[in-house]
Amino acid sequence: MNKCKKCKSADIKEQYQPKGKKIYWCEHNEIKKLSKFTKSDKNYSVDRIKEPCVIYTCETCGYKVAKKLEK
Repeated sequence: MNKCKKCKSADIKEQYQPKGKKIYWCEHNEIKKLSKFTKSDKNYSVDRIKEPCVIYTCETCGYKVAKKLEK
C-alpha cells in the first residue's frame, strides 16, 4: 500500500503478523479486512492469526487495513 485510502497520505507503517499471533478484539475491530486472516472466534477475548499477513497503518489518520503478503 503506497497511499492511505482515507486521507491519501504516503506516511504508511507496515507490520508483519505471523501465524498464531494474538489479536485482541479491541484491535480486531479497528483493522479493516482482518477477519480474512483470523479464525474470527468471537467466543474469546483473543483471536489468532491463521494466515500470515501485513497490517498497514496510516501514521496521519490512523486508518488500518490487513493485506495478504506480497511475494
